[in-house]
Amino acid sequence: MSAFGGISGAIFGLALIPFLCSITFIAVYYLQKSGFTIPERTQLRSVAAHRLLENSTNNYFNLNENKDESVGSTIISTVAPNALDGDARKWNCTPEAVVISLYREDADSDESCNGLLVRDDIILTSRSCSRFNFTFAFPTGDVLTAFPHASLNSNEMVDSKLGFLEASPPFHYQFIDQAVRRNRLFLSLNDTSAIGAHVAMSCFGDRPIAHNFPVKNELISLGHLHRVLPEVLWEHSDISSAPGYIHNGQRWWSRRVTLQEEKEIMLKLFDKYRGPPGSIDIVSGHKEYKNQASAVLEAEDPRGHRSFYCYQNYYYRYRDEPPFSGEMFFDWLDFGSGKHILDDDERGARLHPMKRDKVCSKKNINREKIHCLNATGRLWHEVNFEMSDDGNSLIARYRQSGKLVPKSSGARHPHLYMWDLNETFFVADDTLYEERFGGSFKHTSILASAPGLSAGEVYVGNNGTVFGINYVSGHYRPSIRQTALMYQWFQKKGLNLNAFHWVGRQGWSTSDCATNDWTKMKIPGYDAKSLNQSCHAVTTCPTWIRTGKAVRLFSKQLKKLIANE
Repeated sequence: MSAFGGISGAIFGLALIPFLCSITFIAVYYLQKSGFTIPERTQLRSVAAHRLLENSTNNYFNLNENKDESVGSTIISTVAPNALDGDARKWNCTPEAVVISLYREDADSDESCNGLLVRDDIILTSRSCSRFNFTFAFPTGDVLTAFPHASLNSNEMVDSKLGFLEASPPFHYQFIDQAVRRNRLFLSLNDTSAIGAHVAMSCFGDRPIAHNFPVKNELISLGHLHRVLPEVLWEHSDISSAPGYIHNGQRWWSRRVTLQEEKEIMLKLFDKYRGPPGSIDIVSGHKEYKNQASAVLEAEDPRGHRSFYCYQNYYYRYRDEPPFSGEMFFDWLDFGSGKHILDDDERGARLHPMKRDKVCSKKNINREKIHCLNATGRLWHEVNFEMSDDGNSLIARYRQSGKLVPKSSGARHPHLYMWDLNETFFVADDTLYEERFGGSFKHTSILASAPGLSAGEVYVGNNGTVFGINYVSGHYRPSIRQTALMYQWFQKKGLNLNAFHWVGRQGWSTSDCATNDWTKMKIPGYDAKSLNQSCHAVTTCPTWIRTGKAVRLFSKQLKKLIANE
C-alpha cells in the first residue's frame, strides 16, 4: 500500500490519497459481499480503512500520521480456516469487533485512545492511556466505563509501554459464585503471523489473534503477557480447540474442558451445597452423580432456576453425547451444541429418547422457572409455634406479621416448610406463589437450595391449627433422622407432642431407629443417645402415622372445616 501511495502521489498528488484509499476499500468490500474470497496469505488493512472512513480524526489504527500513543500502523493478515474444520469458508474474521475507541470522561480533553477488548472485563491499551477513565461501546451496544486496571498495571512483568483498563459489563453468567466472562480474541506468543510478517492482528478462520499492540511507530509484542494473563485464550494452546459461540450478533470463545475437568468442577461445587452430617441437602438427597449434578445446576442456573427434573434430561446428554463438546454445561445448554437438542425437530435424533423430553423442550423450561426467596422475603415466612389455650392444639403464627398461618388448600396441597440449620422454621404456600409469580415454588425456593435440618409439608386448618407435619421433599429427601431431630426440638420448646400428627414416609418404623448410626450426626445441641431415644419416642407415639393414611385422614378433616364455613 505504501508503494502504491508513493506512485499515486507522484502522478496525482498527495491530495488524492484519501480518495483512492476510500475507493479501494469500497471495492474490496463489495467484492467480498458478492462472493469474492480473499486468498490465503493476503494482507489487508481492512480495519484501519474501515475506521478511516468512519472517523478520520479518531481511527483505531491510523494508516497515516500517528496522532496519539495508542495508534500506530498495522496490518491484518488472514489465515485459511482449513486447519479449523476443513471447510473452505470465506475469510470471516472481524478484528474490528475487538478494537475499541476509548473516550476520555473529561469532556475538555482532546486526547483519544484505543484498545483491544481481550475479555469482557480486560482492555489492552498503551501505558499512557491506562491512567485515565474512559467510556467505550461494548459489543452489546451499551456504553460502559473503563477504569485503570490496578493489579495488571502494577505487574512488573508487563512491558512499560503497555497498560490495561478494567470494565464491568454484566456477567455472561455467574457460576460457583464467580463471574464468567467472554473471551473476545486470542493472544499470541509470536510477534509474527503465519505468513511471517510483523502484524498487530491476524485471523485464523473466524478467530482474531493479537500478536502486537501498536504504540506510536512501534509494535509491542504480547507474548510476555502469557505470565500475566494465563486465564485468557492463547493461540498456541487454544486456537484450534476453543469452542466458539455466536449469539445476538456477538461472537466469543471459551477454553475447552475435558469430561474429567468438568466433573472435578462439579464435585467442588457440591461442597457449596452440602450440610453437616445429619442435615439434609440437595446433593446427599440423591445417590447418582448425574442426579446430584442436576440438582446443583438448577440452584446455579444463571437464567432463573429452571427445573431440576428437566436438567436430568439435558445433563445426561451433555455428558454422554459423543464426542464430548468440550463446553461448560451452561454454555452448551444455552449457546452451544445443546441449544436445540430437545427442540421438536431434533428430539431423540441425537441420543435415545428420555422420559419428559417433550415437556422439557427448551421453550418450556425457559418459561417454567422456580421462584426463590431472597433474605428479605424469607423473613416473612418465619414461623413460631405455640399451644392453644386448652393445650390441645399446635398453632403456627408468622413471626414478622403476627398473623396466623392460613389454612392449607387441601390434603393433597399442604404448605411447604423448611427448617434451617439455625433451627428457624419457614412455611410457604406454594400455590399462592405460583399464582403470583408464575413458574414453580419448591422446597429449594425457601432457602435458595441451602442445606437444612428438615424439609416437608405442614397441614394447617383454621386459626393456624397444625394437623400434621410430614417429611416429603423430592429435592432434599429427608430420612427418619429428621423426625428425631424435630421431635427433640419440639420437646425442648415445651410443646404438646401429641397435639398433631407425625407423618412418616411409607416403610419408616421403630426398627429404623435401632439400625441408624446416630453417632454420625454432627448437629450442634443434639447427641446420639438423645436422638435415638427421640426416634423411638416419635415412632411409637399415638399420633405417628404414615403418608398414605395422612392424606385420607386430613382430607376428611379439611372437608369438615370447609363444610362448617
